Amino acid sequence: MKHSALFITGFCLCTALAACTSRQTSNESNNVATDSVCTDHTMIELAYQIPCDTGKKCDVKISIDYPTAYKSESDLARLNALLASQIFGAEYSQYTSLKEAADTIAQHTLNEMKDGLTTLCNEIELSSEITFTSLTQIAPVYNNNDFLSYNINSYSYEGGAHGMSNSLYYVIYLPAMNRITLNDVITPEYIDEINQMLIDTLVKDLELKNSDALIDVGYFDPEGITATENFYIDDSGVTWVYNPYEIGCYALGETSITLSYNDISYFIPENSPLCNFINNKEK
Repeated sequence: MKHSALFITGFCLCTALAACTSRQTSNESNNVATDSVCTDHTMIELAYQIPCDTGKKCDVKISIDYPTAYKSESDLARLNALLASQIFGAEYSQYTSLKEAADTIAQHTLNEMKDGLTTLCNEIELSSEITFTSLTQIAPVYNNNDFLSYNINSYSYEGGAHGMSNSLYYVIYLPAMNRITLNDVITPEYIDEINQMLIDTLVKDLELKNSDALIDVGYFDPEGITATENFYIDDSGVTWVYNPYEIGCYALGETSITLSYNDISYFIPENSPLCNFINNKEK
């Protein structure tokens, strides 16, 4: 529950600090430079209470920073549709507003939680209070140099020993209006080298003697630490993110491993948009 409590605390803090952003300004809620896409912030809050029972209810909250301006209205619509399809699923590609897509998702989530809680209460006589909870933060972590890295951080609790948190990242290359995938970052034939670099970097970050020591601190088989599609880019490099239970026990929480551009430049495909990004950084 420690990580759940930390997520909820961070969620409340971030939403309290959230503010509108404008072109060529800094987003105070997440310290993201916004010279590429202008965003605004909103909080979606929905709730349901079992009739005549104040102790059993559902809460859905989505804190979202959504694009409000780009080069043109058509480009903005394309960007919102792309983000909606990537974040919420292909069936949401018709939405030209990420906020409207989030509104729909919030209602669907509440309906599903309401049905689940109602079923649970009908099957089991619950003597204590219980709240089904869904908290989601959607915001950019990098918005510069023609790249937009979005994070979707979610926490849900529907009974059990603890809730579950999950963090997903999507990197958009704005000129082409498409998502950057692992094949854009690493040439497939070099993936084994990158996987070893991820293991070595984690060992170094944790100040361990070797990869075998990862098991001692709660990680599963080190060979299971591999480059996935869950990454983001920023000025420091490419960061891969692993959620609880992916490569280690729940108590470890989320694990992030960053490889600098100097480390991976040799392994990046020649036609990757990252090449121009790195070259511009070096000038």
